[in-house]
Amino acid sequence: MRVLFAGGGTAGHVSPAIAIAEALMKQDKRNEVAFVGRVGGEENNAVTSRGYKLYTVNIKGFSRKISVSNIKSACLAFCALERAKRIIKDFSPDVIVGTGGYVCWPVLKSGIRLGIPTALHESNIYPGLVTRRLFRKLSILLLNSDLSLEFLTDINNYRVVGNPVRCGFEKENRAVSRRSLGIKENEFFIVSFGGSLGAQKLNTAALALMKSFSVRNKSVRHLHATGTRYYEEIIKDFPTLPDRCSVTAYIDKMPSVLSAADLVISRSGAMTITEIAASGTVSILIPSPTVADNHQLKNAKALSDAGAAVLIEEKDLENKLITTVHALYENRNEREKIAAKVLEFHNPHATESIVNEIKALAAKKPR
Repeated sequence: MRVLFAGGGTAGHVSPAIAIAEALMKQDKRNEVAFVGRVGGEENNAVTSRGYKLYTVNIKGFSRKISVSNIKSACLAFCALERAKRIIKDFSPDVIVGTGGYVCWPVLKSGIRLGIPTALHESNIYPGLVTRRLFRKLSILLLNSDLSLEFLTDINNYRVVGNPVRCGFEKENRAVSRRSLGIKENEFFIVSFGGSLGAQKLNTAALALMKSFSVRNKSVRHLHATGTRYYEEIIKDFPTLPDRCSVTAYIDKMPSVLSAADLVISRSGAMTITEIAASGTVSILIPSPTVADNHQLKNAKALSDAGAAVLIEEKDLENKLITTVHALYENRNEREKIAAKVLEFHNPHATESIVNEIKALAAKKPR
């Protein structure tokens, strides 16, 4: 079976595609997968570093405001359709799977026109623009949550499957993870990050927390990832820290780190939330206010309303973060309640269900 994945713009769109690809290859090494990303996309590194074939299209998103740049974006989108058609003919997939981002649109659109079975996985609560434009024409739409149905009218070609997670997240044991990271049982381990590139305001707030709370409390360990964009600037001016507090650009062993954590402070992208849920970790979610359709706020609110996470909007960080962390640190019962609730947002069969849907589509492809 040959499967072409399309997704890009952020790591959050590529991560689910990689998770699905890993499951496909694990199930049958004769399967062949390839990816389509955007020209110059940093998220493409996650694909090529794993040895997968990568095609690229030159495309960019549209501004939410009327602007001259939207004219260029429209021209690129038109040209991307022809490029996508050539990619499809070159790879000859049995199925095309989109996982979000504007790269999806030309690939899925061309696949539909060429009669290739198409699936789109929507990881966010609020469906993205590509999903809202194409869902009626797809072979199937795969949803993370049935909450998305509120925003999709007259839909019948869908299945709620949850979000896939990368290999490792469901196999981690908390005690084993903590031992491997050198964390003592009586230590309170805080992990904070703002994504692979980083988030300036989250960095500022997390580092203020480290200075005023984590450094002063000898029972606290704190690991903060600044993101590659901000690391050099921050580390140059940041003071010397005790060994139990550290600042890094990027967290490599995320399954172990999330499993070991007592508290995670992060953005609320769909895949970040999925990995937190799979790990059963208590979290403070700080949605990015600049993402399209404010979808991170909707993601975080779904968990917060269910008592599965704490939501702090970015505008309230300075006033609320330190007091919220201190309250959770002091209240073990509250942490245990949140940890139990967040597990309800994890579907351990999500990846398997998606793979089965892909196989069913491949069987329908005209020969």
